[in-house]
Amino acid sequence: MHRSGIVTIFLLSGVMQPALAQDRAVERPLFATDSTLELTIEGPFERLTRERHAKPELDGIVRYTDAQGQEVVLDVGLSPRGNSRLDICSFPPFW
Repeated sequence: MHRSGIVTIFLLSGVMQPALAQDRAVERPLFATDSTLELTIEGPFERLTRERHAKPELDGIVRYTDAQGQEVVLDVGLSPRGNSRLDICSFPPFW
């Protein structure tokens, strides 16, 4: 592919991103407003801390209340992340 074709694709992908983000906002009303969202993350945090260097992915749950007042429960994977912070921090960062 010519360099101009690559540049064109790159530029078009940048133009398309806002439209895709808007579509996702419609699909996921979680980010429909700028208001503060209170949520709860549940998981085996003691095990994540204990096994931080193995970087396991463990099952967790995220709970929040949507705009209609309904509780939403999402199954998530929790995993420690980082390198030096795994040694420095008493509670490892996770995602």
